[in-house]
Amino acid sequence: MDDVAPGVSASVEVDDERAAVSPRPPEEEPVLKRIGSLLLKALTAASLFGCYALVSSLAEIGPRTAAHHNAGVVWRIQEILHLPSEAWLQSLVLPYTALIHVLNEYYALAHFPATLLFALWIALNHRESWVRVWASLTMMTLLCLVVDAVFPVAPPRLYPPLGMIDTLSRFGPDLYGNHAVSQVADQYGAMPSLHFGWSVFVAWGVIRYATHLRRFRWLAILHPVMTLAAVTLTANHYWLDCIVAALFVPAGIWLTDTWFRRTSPELRARLRKPLIVIAIPISLFGLLSIATIFV
Repeated sequence: MDDVAPGVSASVEVDDERAAVSPRPPEEEPVLKRIGSLLLKALTAASLFGCYALVSSLAEIGPRTAAHHNAGVVWRIQEILHLPSEAWLQSLVLPYTALIHVLNEYYALAHFPATLLFALWIALNHRESWVRVWASLTMMTLLCLVVDAVFPVAPPRLYPPLGMIDTLSRFGPDLYGNHAVSQVADQYGAMPSLHFGWSVFVAWGVIRYATHLRRFRWLAILHPVMTLAAVTLTANHYWLDCIVAALFVPAGIWLTDTWFRRTSPELRARLRKPLIVIAIPISLFGLLSIATIFV
């Protein structure tokens, strides 16, 4: 009974070797740990809005007297670049009130929800890419906020020489007529357009990571197209605001990739907890700002 055919013996030995070297399947992560990780990611995603609200609040403390002068500078640059007049384009669509209502609602409702949903989608479905995506979006946002803080610009609706109509106040929803919204939003921070910058980033992220959707993922381009129409035809941003914000998207991605290439995992691990400690109170400030709008 101890005799075994040579071929069978060799096969058993090979199978034993494969079993020894083959990696074990990863253990399932505890549900509570996954929920905690998701909540932490949600808070860090909300820190983007917290940064915006914090910078806007600080900007309101200082003088914004240069905003109208800078708006003139932006307008002159656009003339040099031969960009089409926002006022002329708005005059073409004003007779179509249904379209104006759609643009107003898109401006008011799509901005923050679309970005937060994108961040949560990455956190749930592309966990290995979450840190890089969130860091790139944060870097892009910080670049925009720096320009916003040092170069105040009155939007077209608040720059009388253009003669543009504030479609939000005329047709609704009157966002900036709401005291809570006006306290959170820096109305003299038109440059650059975070609305458009975030929409471009979301479209890039969907196209980059939703490969399972094949050609349909390219429909994500409709988001920045609609946002571009919404921010300019409602007289809230200039073309140049959108151009600068769009350029900050690849800049933020490049800076983040450079940081990851030139730093060690050990250094990034040491910085993780301090960054989370900073991000959580900022995100809570942002969530509190959102709450004041609806309360």
